[in-house]
Amino acid sequence: MAYLCVLSVTSAVLAVVHRLDQDTYQRLLRSRSTNLAGLRSRPLYVLVASAFWLERGTFPQTAAAVAALLAPLERVAGPRPALGVFASGHVGASLLVAGGLLLGQRAGLVGGHVTEAVDVGASYGLIACAAVLAATARAHRRWPLVGGLLAPLVLAAVRTPDFTAAGHLIAAGIGLACVRYLRLSYPLAGAIPSGPSGPACQPRFTGSG
Repeated sequence: MAYLCVLSVTSAVLAVVHRLDQDTYQRLLRSRSTNLAGLRSRPLYVLVASAFWLERGTFPQTAAAVAALLAPLERVAGPRPALGVFASGHVGASLLVAGGLLLGQRAGLVGGHVTEAVDVGASYGLIACAAVLAATARAHRRWPLVGGLLAPLVLAAVRTPDFTAAGHLIAAGIGLACVRYLRLSYPLAGAIPSGPSGPACQPRFTGSG
């Protein structure tokens, strides 16, 4: 799929840049991050660009997650609804996390280092897709799959309460919120494709938004 092709190209570029100059590597990622600085100066650009750049070493698991989550959702609901879910999770979680960080800074609870933190990747969008797939599974599998998705996200947020963990939980909530709209607007198949591509075999996300 085209998205994986773009991710492979940008990941290859980053691998070369990282070998040549790590400062340039960091600047390149920060300039495409949905951090507070980026959202203040170029909000539309970073909201789009951040989904197409990954931190070094995270391409294999992201590619596996795209194949396991986004591709099955395209087959179940169609390309446009799947893109809508992915975009809603990515953009919605990024903006809500940024809003929370801004409020935390104003209250003195969050340090200034998050203003230019690296925040790129596809995990928010992919988790939203996983939530839709789980919530539209057949009745006897639905709640075990939803619980299996949410439980590790909650544990991760408890163990490492950072903005990435919070974003993952928010993205899952956005995905679940999308289900009602999809059921009303599109003929969902009501079942997750069998085999290793279901969210029960969801790869572990290691990147940020």
